[in-house]
Amino acid sequence: KARFGASQLADPWNSELDARQERSIPLQLDRRTGKIVGSEDCLYLNVYTKH
Repeated sequence: KARFGASQLADPWNSELDARQERSIPLQLDRRTGKIVGSEDCLYLNVYTKH
């Protein structure tokens, strides 16, 4: 729906965001199987910090 549209604001949250699960990778060819893997929903950023 919004593939080429303007960006949308994220819904706000008031508690701690659990971001331990990695999100989708961009669409790409798996050279071992020849299949396309990943998702177009892949615009995420991984941030690593010291505890």
